[in-house]
Amino acid sequence: MKPWIPLLSFIFTLSAVINIMDFRTTASKRVSSFPKSVTVDFIGQNNLIWHRYFLTNNNFRHMDYRSMPAEKKEIIRLFFSRLHRREAGGSMTGRLHGPYAGLLSRQFLTGKNRSSIYFFQKFREIRNAVLLNLLYDDDELLESLLANREIYGNIYGIGAASYEIYGREPGRLGQKELLDLLEFSYCRYRGCRVSLAGNEYDRIKSRLSKTLKYNNNTPEYGGNFRDYCLKILGSGGLLESGSSMKVYTTLDPAMQKRLEKDAVEYIINRRDQTENRLNILKRLDPIDAAALVIDVKTGGIRALIGSTGYSRGNVLNRAVQSRRQISSAFKPFLYALALEGGTLKPDSEFMDRPVTLKNRDGTIWEPRNFYPYYMGKVTMTEGLVISINTVAVQLIQITGVDRMAARAREVFHIPGNEIGRRIDSEPSLSLGSIDLTPLELAKGYLILAGGGLEIFPFPIVRVEDERGRILPFPGGGLDDKNRSKKRIYSAHAVEKVNKMLHEVIVHGTARSFIKEPFRSVVAGKSGSSPSDSWFAGFNRDLLIVTWAGYDNPRSSARGRLPEFIIIPFWYNLMRAFQQ
Repeated sequence: MKPWIPLLSFIFTLSAVINIMDFRTTASKRVSSFPKSVTVDFIGQNNLIWHRYFLTNNNFRHMDYRSMPAEKKEIIRLFFSRLHRREAGGSMTGRLHGPYAGLLSRQFLTGKNRSSIYFFQKFREIRNAVLLNLLYDDDELLESLLANREIYGNIYGIGAASYEIYGREPGRLGQKELLDLLEFSYCRYRGCRVSLAGNEYDRIKSRLSKTLKYNNNTPEYGGNFRDYCLKILGSGGLLESGSSMKVYTTLDPAMQKRLEKDAVEYIINRRDQTENRLNILKRLDPIDAAALVIDVKTGGIRALIGSTGYSRGNVLNRAVQSRRQISSAFKPFLYALALEGGTLKPDSEFMDRPVTLKNRDGTIWEPRNFYPYYMGKVTMTEGLVISINTVAVQLIQITGVDRMAARAREVFHIPGNEIGRRIDSEPSLSLGSIDLTPLELAKGYLILAGGGLEIFPFPIVRVEDERGRILPFPGGGLDDKNRSKKRIYSAHAVEKVNKMLHEVIVHGTARSFIKEPFRSVVAGKSGSSPSDSWFAGFNRDLLIVTWAGYDNPRSSARGRLPEFIIIPFWYNLMRAFQQ
């Protein structure tokens, strides 16, 4: 045997192995391997998708070419046959393989409908096309052509583009719509607009550009609500599963949009403020806001904002992440505990006068009223309506500081929030010297709105995987738990407190902002500290908790934050949402 024969055999074998491996990685493996698109569909209370979150940043919808109507399949075949003739130009290499295999081979190798100028790349293109034509039938090749195309940005496949442009699957498109979609998908790199009449090309491009922003995971509305849901899903490991899912949420899209609009109107633009108050607000540092709208009966969160404007640069969810001093917004819970004993009544009298107490460490505490005077003899109801600090301090002496602290830990407990470590048994608790998130405070007010029964606020009803199977997630039993409610306060005590809180609306802090009476009985309470302004109120259907303040929990360098900044915001939301 001649010595060069084994060498040639080795070279031939090695070349064959390299070509087979190269064919598998560049073509064969990709025919039935479509772009991965792991998505989370957020579905609102109306059972419609309000946001699609892309875990892999790819928007892809598989399209079953074989099940399409025969006339639509014929349109697709003719389109690709003509495109192949235009691209191949009747060359000999174009006749070596079928039209679909040639187009697919160029697409896999270059990503665009043009031939490489390099000889090696041209060889790979022809080799792949010939082998694809031999190993796969036309339907398989066509399905791969329709699925593997990068249409625009991160939108892959005719199926995804059809939904984003026309809102339906390709099989339900008209003939012109289908041809426009195919022409845009396969000719835009060369400026080819054969069947795109007028401004149709620009309209499609504009629609996909808008979708691209949507696909960048910035929702049109409900950004903070979405982020809160993602936090829950992430803590349960569901975002690491690598599979798509549907998240059925409690969000009401109309309420969410109105909440976001009003946050700008009343917090940023300061609508419905008098000229005198506007002059005061102009001197303040910039403030932000948070708010929740919650169904009283179920605990479902209908709307949520964590800022006055959600954006990539402002994603802090103050509604669930920022703990702020709640001040007088705490007082209703102290009054409810004091009324449970049966000795005190709403018309029980107290003396509004200076009070001196000792803290646990022996230091002296001399609390004062918000107003620089004392009123003498007042009723318990007046103490809450006018928010008299000295009455609250006397009440915590009656109930006991330890007892009030224990009840507060129970009232504001949400799974995972470790509230017990943040509530100290100090007499200053009577004036709300604890830091809570708006969500935690809302949990407390849900108890008052629910007649003393514990209700947990929750944003997610259930989570389903791609096959419709229900997946467990943290807090997944809260909606069920709310059906078998635990009693936190006695019904008679809460009823009396709620009547007092109704007086707050009629005669107290909010009265100057009530332009028209509510159609239902509304109860609420404000809270104010140097850097925070709260108002929480409810009727028989909805609870609305609002907060405005400085991001740094301190007094503004230009002045104390007044409580009237938040009340117009809350009042107009309650007016809009009342039933």
